[in-house]
Amino acid sequence: MAPWPQVLVVFVVALSVTACTQVYTERSSDVPPELYGIADPNDMMPGVSWADGDTDEWLLLTCGSSSCPWEPKEIRKIDDATYEIRPEKTGGWPFCTADLTPMVYRLPAPVTQGTPVTVHLGSRTVEL
Repeated sequence: MAPWPQVLVVFVVALSVTACTQVYTERSSDVPPELYGIADPNDMMPGVSWADGDTDEWLLLTCGSSSCPWEPKEIRKIDDATYEIRPEKTGGWPFCTADLTPMVYRLPAPVTQGTPVTVHLGSRTVEL
């Protein structure tokens, strides 16, 4: 018997696991106080801040259609003090609803809380 069925099964399982990975640990449409004054969902620009508490986490705010939210797909290290969060539009195929909803993601920060860093969010740059 040819090894193709086994290879196909391994490929499908690997693809499924890869497709399910996510950068964030929590997602919510409630904007927490940590983001007040830092990011405004009405201006449609993403924002990021340190999460309150003794956790090494960032809160990322995106805004868009509730059926096609912008989700963080990657946190890329540019250098020791500079990172890029790459958001990607998800869901809604073939159509997105015409509403605007803030979405907040809790992300594991790649540095300890309080470390000064620059975070690139597409067209916006934030200093933490």
